[in-house]
Amino acid sequence: MFKTVLSNFTIHALVSEISSKIINGWIQQIYQLQENQIFIFRIRTKSSGTLSLLAQPGIRIHLTSYEREKPKIPTKFCMNVLRKNLKNLRVLDFYQFNFDRICVLELGRINWEEEKEIRETQFKIVFEFFKYGTLTVLNNKDIVSSSLQYKQMRDRRVIPNRPYDFAPSRGYNFLKITNEDLKKIFQDNEKEIIHILLSNLNIGPVYSEEICLRSGIKDMKRMGSSLTNEEINNIFENIQILRNLIIENEYSPQVIKKDGEFIDITPIKLVYYNKSEYEIIDKQPPTNDVVDEFYSSREKTIEHKEILETQGEKHTKFTKTQKIIDEQRKKIQDMKESIEKYRKYGDLIYQYFTLIEELLKTINDARQSNIEWDEIINKIEEGKGKEIPAAQIVKKIIPNEALLQLNLNDETVSVDFRYSASELAEKFYRKSKKAKSKLKGAENALIETQKKLDKVKIEVEEAQKLKSETIKKKRKKKWYETFHWTRSSDDFLIIGGKDAKTNEILIKKHKEKDDIFVHAVFHGASSVIIKTGGKPVPERTLHEAAGVSISYSSAWKSNFSSADAYWVTSDQVSFTPPTGEYLEKGSFIIRGKKEPLNDIALEIKIGFIYEKEHAIPVMGIGDSLINKAKFIVTIRPGELKSSDISKQIKKYWLEKIKEKNDESANLKVKNIKIEEIQQLIPSGKAQIFFDK
Repeated sequence: MFKTVLSNFTIHALVSEISSKIINGWIQQIYQLQENQIFIFRIRTKSSGTLSLLAQPGIRIHLTSYEREKPKIPTKFCMNVLRKNLKNLRVLDFYQFNFDRICVLELGRINWEEEKEIRETQFKIVFEFFKYGTLTVLNNKDIVSSSLQYKQMRDRRVIPNRPYDFAPSRGYNFLKITNEDLKKIFQDNEKEIIHILLSNLNIGPVYSEEICLRSGIKDMKRMGSSLTNEEINNIFENIQILRNLIIENEYSPQVIKKDGEFIDITPIKLVYYNKSEYEIIDKQPPTNDVVDEFYSSREKTIEHKEILETQGEKHTKFTKTQKIIDEQRKKIQDMKESIEKYRKYGDLIYQYFTLIEELLKTINDARQSNIEWDEIINKIEEGKGKEIPAAQIVKKIIPNEALLQLNLNDETVSVDFRYSASELAEKFYRKSKKAKSKLKGAENALIETQKKLDKVKIEVEEAQKLKSETIKKKRKKKWYETFHWTRSSDDFLIIGGKDAKTNEILIKKHKEKDDIFVHAVFHGASSVIIKTGGKPVPERTLHEAAGVSISYSSAWKSNFSSADAYWVTSDQVSFTPPTGEYLEKGSFIIRGKKEPLNDIALEIKIGFIYEKEHAIPVMGIGDSLINKAKFIVTIRPGELKSSDISKQIKKYWLEKIKEKNDESANLKVKNIKIEEIQQLIPSGKAQIFFDK
């Protein structure tokens, strides 16, 4: 089984590699993956772009190059604690505490006063990577602001608004222990050597045994007091060797397997694993990449448990909805029966109108004459014996309920004997009419519930198709992908700025002497360079480069159909204004003749290309994407939002893939984000044409 926690040594290696990359960066965004309590801190840096620091309390911390599905709705802890307090803060420090399995991320502000940098710590995040470790946010006074898990233990407590207590370390700090310290812990110590190292150096059994093996201590179960000064000196010497390896960042990471299963990752080579039962796989530094690969590649974006829960939830939802439909159908049937029943009762009242009126009059007259109910009932029973018609329709009288049960054409009709026959008939007709008025609403409600059931059926079917999928590694983008880019029909790389800032970066940093510069004849357009590599550039490529500059310009928003551009050589472009003049950001000066490129259409093409396990949306001009990209569409200025256009494009691609019945391609295209397509569409509204 793959080791689930990192050692002190591995954490030290990770911190030393990560800290140099993230210190001085900005916290851009924070995510919490609820199922396995993974936290991802998106950190924007000047030198390395945006990095993803992954922390899973109790298990691991590393930069990750793998993409994970982010929750649409953040957890309360993520939103109300992490994002609310930490977003946009600078990373001031990142360190391992006391060579323990604890990391601290210090966040705050960097200010300048009189050309002096002042760092102001506002929060610290403490990550614990031992068993039951948690994540705790401290304020600038090391008071617990919030924690993923509050706890009170025998030796410490993590509770809000109280000073944070670090987990007490066992024994000495491995990085600071001296030879004298070592002699003290062995002196007169009747415990086993391996146990003494384990309990006093806080480095775990593997590294404790490693020190013994390197020191030539064959019997590790000897009593500590039996060690000679020479043996203790030898142990200390090997502690120093291990210590120097990690202090000087001399890492040689290895992955260890046993019986075909991964069991450990070490940042340095260990004698401990030089045994026949272990398979050692040497890896290239950095250790971070090794840790990221072997944890992330085994992680599941959709865990089996989650799939079962999803399927169960959908099935329960289906059952509940079906039950509602059954109840609604029964209610409708009852309504229909009530409509018919009450109408029929009203008709029967009129059919026996004379007899009922006679009966009601007899009963009410008798009551007004203070005749007792027993006598009235007896008189009616006598009337039945004499075959008096009015008496024969009486089935039962219930005086205390003012109820008279009539037997009319074998139907038992209960009426209130305080009303007249016409009033009784009218009451039944009103009940029939009321039930009929409710029937329409009930039938409409049934239709809506049936629609819901149809949707739930689809959800159930989709849930049944769910499979566990390993997460995908992020594609490493090429440097020019931060700009607009395409390859011309003649395979020249064309690169364009996205705004004034990137225009300036592109020209100042990436323009070379053999490049050709292309620009629209007006301001507010993409500055474009053609990377020639010293080769002559055909006219077709010049026009395609002009198409990039003009399409990504203010002309698109103005709904132009075409515009003019020009090209010049690299040495004609200058950022140095004439004496006494000033150039705005992104502006430049062209010296010498401009070669015209007229009547260039405002039109781009969008398709996608495959790169290993990824499908990548790409932009082109004219015929530049032919035989390079899949399912190309044409985009021109129009009236639709770029977000709507992007959704149409992805839907079109998925439909075309479905026709080919290619599951692998379908998954790759599904993983394309709408934003990846949208960023290819020029600013402003557009229209789409599906190429045949």
